[in-house]
Amino acid sequence: MAKPLLPMAQLRNQRVRLLLGAAVLLSSFCAYGSYQVIRKSTLENIERSALLEVQKGVDEIDQWLSNHRAIIETIANTTQSQSGDWDIVGPYLTAENTRLSDFLFLGLSNAQGQRYTTADNRLVDASDRQWFQEAIAGRPHIDDPFISRATGDPVIAISAPIPSPVQSNSPDRSKDNFTASAIGVIHGGMKIDRIQQYVNQLRYGQQSYAFLLNSEGRAIVHPDLRLMSTSEHQAPSLLAETEPELAAIYRRMVARQQGIDRIWMDGKPRYIAYLPLQSANWSVALVMPLSEINEQLRMLNLMGLVIFGLTSLMLAALWQLHTFEQQQLEKAQASALLDERNRLAREIHDTLAQTFTGISLQLEAVRALTAPNSPSNHSISPRNHSNGGSNTGADASDGANTSDGANTSPSGHSNTSDQNLDRLNQAHIYILRARDLARRGLREARHSVQVLRSEALETDTLPDALRKVLNETQRDTGLITHFQLKGDVVRLPDDIQLNLLRIAQEAITNALRYAQATRLDLTLHFQTDHISLRIVDDGVGFETSQPFEKNGFGLNGFGLIGIRERTARFEGHFELLSSPGHGTTLNIAIPLTNARPTI
Repeated sequence: MAKPLLPMAQLRNQRVRLLLGAAVLLSSFCAYGSYQVIRKSTLENIERSALLEVQKGVDEIDQWLSNHRAIIETIANTTQSQSGDWDIVGPYLTAENTRLSDFLFLGLSNAQGQRYTTADNRLVDASDRQWFQEAIAGRPHIDDPFISRATGDPVIAISAPIPSPVQSNSPDRSKDNFTASAIGVIHGGMKIDRIQQYVNQLRYGQQSYAFLLNSEGRAIVHPDLRLMSTSEHQAPSLLAETEPELAAIYRRMVARQQGIDRIWMDGKPRYIAYLPLQSANWSVALVMPLSEINEQLRMLNLMGLVIFGLTSLMLAALWQLHTFEQQQLEKAQASALLDERNRLAREIHDTLAQTFTGISLQLEAVRALTAPNSPSNHSISPRNHSNGGSNTGADASDGANTSDGANTSPSGHSNTSDQNLDRLNQAHIYILRARDLARRGLREARHSVQVLRSEALETDTLPDALRKVLNETQRDTGLITHFQLKGDVVRLPDDIQLNLLRIAQEAITNALRYAQATRLDLTLHFQTDHISLRIVDDGVGFETSQPFEKNGFGLNGFGLIGIRERTARFEGHFELLSSPGHGTTLNIAIPLTNARPTI
C-alpha cells in the first residue's frame, strides 16, 4: 500500500504542477505569439507574391500598349504620313494594317480633325475625339474605349502627332517645337477584345478575376458586361460603390496608387490587388478569394492547430493528474484515519487491558477472601483466581501459607475473629492495589487520548520502562519476571520506543490472561542495525495453526494482530513460536536507521 502523502509533499507536488502548468501556458503563449508573427510574415510574403503576379500581368499589358503606341509613332514619322495626302498615305496605311493584325484600322487626320481610315476610306470630322485633341497638341495618347464611327464597334484608339518634314529633319526636335509643328494625326483602332484578353489572363487561383478602370472610375474591362463603359454608353462609375472599403479602393485606383487589401466583396472575404498602368491612365485590379491565400497557409495553420491541441492535452493531463492525486490523497487520508483509529485501539488495548487484568486479579482475590464458604485457614493470593493456575509468586505481604487446612489456635479451636481480621487486612491490600491500578490506567487513558504516548517513557528510557512494567507485574500478579539487556543502548525514535513498550505490555497481558504462565523472561537486545525484543513464558502454549475461537489465544487474537501491525509499521520481523505444554516465545526485530547513542 502506498504511504499517505504528507501535507508538505502534497504542497510540493501542487507547486510542481503549478510550475509545470505555468511553463506549458507560457510556452503555449510564446508558441502562439511566434505562430502569429510567422503567420503575419508569411501572409505578407504571400500578399507581396500576389501583388508581384499582378505587377507581372500589368507589365505585360503596359508592354503591349507601349509597343503599339511606338508603332503608331513610327508610322507618324514616315515621309508618307508627313505628305498629308490620303492618296499617298492611304495605300501605305492599308499595307501596314494588313501587316499589323492587332489593329482594326489605321487612320489619318489633318490639323482640322478631318480624317480618313482604312475601314471606310471616307472623310469624317473627328475633331471632337480625345485621341485627336491630345495628339494634335503633340502628345501621343491611348484613348478610353469608344464606339468607332468607321466600324460601329467599341474600340481603343492609339494616336500620335505627325511632325512637319522640316521639324522631322531638324536637329532641334525639342518637345515645344515638335508640338507646334504637328501637321496632322496618325491613329489606330483596336478592338476592346484585345485588351480584354490580356486583362483576363491575370490569374491567382481558379476563382480569381481582373478588371480595368479608367480615370473616371468606370470599367473598361470587367467580367460583368453591364459594368463595361464606352464614351457613348457610359456605365455607372464604381466610385459610387456603397460599400465604404470597396469604394475607398476604387478611389485609390483612380489616384494611381497600388496595394493589396482584404475586404468583404459580394458577401465573401476576398483580397484585391491593384496597380496603375504606365502607358495609359488606367488601373488594373485582381480579385482573389481568401481561400486562394489561405491555401498557402494550410501547413502553418495545421501547425497552429497541433500546438493548440498539444497544449490542451498537456493541460488536460495536468488536470487529470491533479484530480487523480486528490482522489489518492483522499483515499490515503481515509486509510490514515483508519490506521490511526486502529493504533488508538491498540494503545487503549495495550495500556488499559493490562491494567484491567491486574484489577480483575485483585478483585478476584478479594472475592475469594470474602466468599461465604471461604476456608478460614486458606490464604488466597492474586494468582489463585477462578480461572485456576499455580499459587507461586504470591505477594510477599500476604503472610499466609498454602496449606489446605484451616488456621487453628494452639488449643485446637478456630479463632474466627483472628481469621476474619486477617481476611479483611488481606482484602484491604488487594483493594488498595486495585485502586492504584485503576488510577494508573486512568492516567494512561487520559494521556493516550492527549498525546498517545506512554507515561512510562516520559521520564524513563525504554529499558527502564520495561523493567518497571515487569516489576509492577510481578508485584501485582505474582508472575515471576526476568529482564535482560544486551548490547550498547542507543537513543531510539519515540515511536519505536512506544511500540516496543506496547508490544511487551500486550505479551505480558496475554501470558497472564490466556497462558496461565508462572514465569516470563524478556530480553532487549540493541544491535548495530536493528533492535530485537524476545519474550518467553512458561504457560500452557497453543497450536499456532488453530483459529482463535478454538484455543482462545492465537494468531487471530486482537492482541497478536496489534503486535503484528506495530511490527509491520516499522518493516520489522515478527515471529511467534508456541506449542501445547511448552509455553510461548515471541521474537520481534525492528531495523534501526536514525538511532543515536545515549549520553
